[in-house]
Amino acid sequence: MTRTLESGLLLLSLAAIACGGTGPKSNAAPPGAPGQPAIESPTTPPPDVSNSTTDPTASTEPQLASLRLLGVANPGFDAVVLDLAEVSIEVDGAPLAIDLSRVTTMDLTRADQAWDLGTFALPPPGTVAHVRIVLDDVGAWEEGAEAGALDVCGLPIEFDAPAEWLALRGHAVVHLDLSRSILKVDAQDAILLPQLQVRY
Repeated sequence: MTRTLESGLLLLSLAAIACGGTGPKSNAAPPGAPGQPAIESPTTPPPDVSNSTTDPTASTEPQLASLRLLGVANPGFDAVVLDLAEVSIEVDGAPLAIDLSRVTTMDLTRADQAWDLGTFALPPPGTVAHVRIVLDDVGAWEEGAEAGALDVCGLPIEFDAPAEWLALRGHAVVHLDLSRSILKVDAQDAILLPQLQVRY
């Protein structure tokens, strides 16, 4: 009986191979499972460089850098809401074009969110970019059951950023120290006197 079953299975396997099958399925793990190589399908075909004399990896697109704002050292505020009024970047006195399309109202108590103030072309090596950030005149704060206006009519945030530092990670992040920058005037009013560090 065992020999009959073995013969039957052998005949089925041979028939499957003859019809284009591959025989019994393997018990191997699917591609991408732990210990197995992942198979990736490209969304676009690679460029045809058979008749090209240029380097296909070379890019003529300018490298971009971003300017971001992050609230740090929160002493207990539930919200510190600010808007951007103006941002400018100059190199040797000439302004750089800035993409401000992602600027939105910012809550600086979100420790995981470095807010995008603008994207610009990376300045040439050896140059220094002068950055100027102006926040909207009035913001707001909340802390427990208290809330009030935040007067932001102080000096703008300004600093110089060497091109090589911007190129390190493609950004400059202003770390605004909330514990030192926000001073309460009374129960409802506070003023912002920026105390900050710039990280690259």
